[in-house]
Amino acid sequence: MAQVKQEHPWYYESSKASPQQALAELRTAWDRCFKKVSSQPRFKKKGASGDSFYLEQGTKSKPEINNDGKRVKLPKIGWVRLHEPLPITAFHNCVISRKAYRWFIAFKYEIEKPVTPPDRPTVGVDIGIKELAVCSRRPSLCQCQSLSSDEPSNETPATACQQASQRI
Repeated sequence: MAQVKQEHPWYYESSKASPQQALAELRTAWDRCFKKVSSQPRFKKKGASGDSFYLEQGTKSKPEINNDGKRVKLPKIGWVRLHEPLPITAFHNCVISRKAYRWFIAFKYEIEKPVTPPDRPTVGVDIGIKELAVCSRRPSLCQCQSLSSDEPSNETPATACQQASQRI
């Protein structure tokens, strides 16, 4: 990669992570092919299949792609406005993709797991064929009878479903 960058100075205008990630994905594809897990990789034309590129900034322990809730600051691109607000956090890498002339960003970030109280009651439910549901704390619910075509009913399927769900 270093030799190619010396020959073509425009490589310095883009992120270093994009071509490195493309080569890593190509290596993974060929490794899967040689292990007989998948077929030979097919090279795709630009614009014909989902265009995407990979961006990386900082390290996993110190991520440097920041957002302020409504915008994301991407390396070499700058601030990009988001369609929906996000929690204010930093992340290490992201994938920008284009589908149907629209751009999307995908990234991972860590959140703290909410603490659940240890004395929370639990209920076991077994869904079966003979009985609709057998609960560990309640008597079982009987299976609803289906309506045959020759028996007219004043009850719509939606009301029958609501009544059955209220019994649960």
